[in-house]
Amino acid sequence: MSQAFANIEIAMLIELRQLLDEKRYSDVIAKTAVVAADGNFSSGNADIVRLLSMRGTALFQLSRHEEALAVVQNALAKIKGTDENLLIAELQSTACRCMVELGRVNEAERAYRDLIATYRRVDNTIGVIRSLNRLSRIHFIKGQYAKSIDHLLEAMDYARAINDSKWKAMITGNLGTILNLSGEFHRALEYLAESLELNLAQGDSVNVSRTLLSQAFAQMHLHNFSEAAAELNAAEEMIGVDQVANRISLLHYRAQLALLQGEFARSIEFATEGLALANSASGLDSDQSQISRVLAEANLGLGNNAEAGQFAGEALAIAERLGERVEVAACRRILAMVAAHNGDTRLTDSEFSAVTRILDDVGARYELARAYQSWSSVATKTSHVREHRTEAERILRSLRVPNESSAVPADSESELASRLMLIGSSSSFTEVMDQVNAIADSEIPVLLLGETGVGKDMIAKHIHQHSSRCNGKFIEVNCSTIPHGLAESELFGHERGAFTSADDTKIGYLEAASGGTLFLNEVGELPLAIQVKLLTALEQKVVCRVGGLVPRKADFRIISATNVDLEEAAKNNSFRKDLFYRLAIMTVKVPRLAERRDDILALFEHFMRLEGVSLRGVDRQTRELLNTKLLNRDWTGNVRELKSEVYLCSVMERRDPRATCLRMISRLTPPAQDITAQVNEGTVPLNEAVEAYERSIIHSALNACDGTIRRAAARLGLPEATLRSKMKKYRISAA
Repeated sequence: MSQAFANIEIAMLIELRQLLDEKRYSDVIAKTAVVAADGNFSSGNADIVRLLSMRGTALFQLSRHEEALAVVQNALAKIKGTDENLLIAELQSTACRCMVELGRVNEAERAYRDLIATYRRVDNTIGVIRSLNRLSRIHFIKGQYAKSIDHLLEAMDYARAINDSKWKAMITGNLGTILNLSGEFHRALEYLAESLELNLAQGDSVNVSRTLLSQAFAQMHLHNFSEAAAELNAAEEMIGVDQVANRISLLHYRAQLALLQGEFARSIEFATEGLALANSASGLDSDQSQISRVLAEANLGLGNNAEAGQFAGEALAIAERLGERVEVAACRRILAMVAAHNGDTRLTDSEFSAVTRILDDVGARYELARAYQSWSSVATKTSHVREHRTEAERILRSLRVPNESSAVPADSESELASRLMLIGSSSSFTEVMDQVNAIADSEIPVLLLGETGVGKDMIAKHIHQHSSRCNGKFIEVNCSTIPHGLAESELFGHERGAFTSADDTKIGYLEAASGGTLFLNEVGELPLAIQVKLLTALEQKVVCRVGGLVPRKADFRIISATNVDLEEAAKNNSFRKDLFYRLAIMTVKVPRLAERRDDILALFEHFMRLEGVSLRGVDRQTRELLNTKLLNRDWTGNVRELKSEVYLCSVMERRDPRATCLRMISRLTPPAQDITAQVNEGTVPLNEAVEAYERSIIHSALNACDGTIRRAAARLGLPEATLRSKMKKYRISAA
């Protein structure tokens, strides 16, 4: 080796470390090029090995994984057998990560075991925890859920021993994620609740939103749909514009929720948006696969077999490349269903047999139950139908998960109203419900009028579930989200070859709704040209696909909704008069929440009960102040806004009753200038106004500083200890 590099100066090592900290990876590579090129240094030269370790790290960060692995393995060979265990661990860690990125997971598994042994030799607990967490990820990728969970539980023992809240939050969150995928949703919720509490205490908004998303996933698969929707709403409020991965997960889970509720059209809307976002981001192949699978299932539900097969095939290709065995099996299940619908029973049985073997081997019991359910639905022999259905029921019972295919007893009137959030006894609301119930079990078209968030979609579902068509499909279409150029194809379907990109036949929403109810939300957004064709379909109860000549039966009930003055639009010729009169045979004006103030407190208490928050222990003064705030609020977002506020506050305060109420009071308190006016008018006592103002200012500072208490204290000109004291006084969390 050249004399110039016989001894690496400490200054150079410090400079390289600083460059790494500043993420100037190209500079690190340039400055270490000469030493790396020589390579003939003597064994045991720790300083040169440190230099090469930093070079390997820089190469890894620039995704030059093959080069990085070669550098660190060469360095490891030179330092092997020395007592430089921390340096050896640093090199081993980089090598492990390179192997994972290169898909060499079996090598990575062995390398991580060596790394853990190295960390244990030097009593580096954090290193052991980190490595066990990454080893768990390898088993997760390989579909070895039980081993993955075992490693996380071992890591948790270490984290609890040193009481490291950050690692405890991460590990419990990872445990919840894996348990979700294995179908152990109840157990997942236990770990996720702990993770949420720890992340809230640390003010980690990114991981709070991530945990809320995981909780929503568990709740929706337990058929707690309203809880899942509320979790998703709370997560959405916390997801920043830069949190692309969480934004994609939100859209994915909204699509999944709609799918589980049988709202296939709505599921497609969310999934399409999520897939577009995932396609525009890098390194999110797993999201692309999972969202494409949701699109496949939703299209299968609508009878669009060709599109279902296309999306499932695309998802399968990605899952196979990533080596995600559970996702591979799930995609193959859908393709088996498509094959069955196309009459290929031989392929169906062989595919389902392979799918169930994979899922049984992996331990993904929920997906295994779904596979048996799907198999039973297309099996040609009665004995096989019974056998597969029984196996699915056995697995779901063991997981304490509702059986989607079993007969569900009809809801009582109060249960249905509760599930659909149709709570209220005000005169304006009971008048609406009287109208709705009078025409529910009829074929009369209904036009629902009202602002966003008043519950028009819930009332539409209520009408459907109380009609003679309740056993048919409820197809919801948001007309405002359909591009004008695709509206005809989406609503009426198309034949293969009808236009350039029409590679397969597609069933439209109208045809899919036959025998059930079609709900056209934001119907005023439909293009005029489509309105003519819709009118014809309503009058003749048939549709003709784009590019087709054969009329097809489309016997559905139509319910539509709008938040604009559709009658005025008809007068101005921006909406067809004949279609308006056809849709508006019965019009129902759903009141704003501000117009039914008598229901606000009942709705608030109802939503608090849904969150498991009892108001019994809350003192009378706090309750009275909160009631005043609730009744004085404009509620421009209507019932949806109220429910979201309750959920957000209950989650932030870990469902502590009084703390939840105090946070609600703080969020409902108007800006400082409004408080001053109220004090001057004598409507708010001075001490309450001062406290409300202080709460508001603290919340604003924390929000501006992303929940970092130290920065918020500096922003307010307060010692950090003083701010923490005030936060404790007002029960304000950093999240």
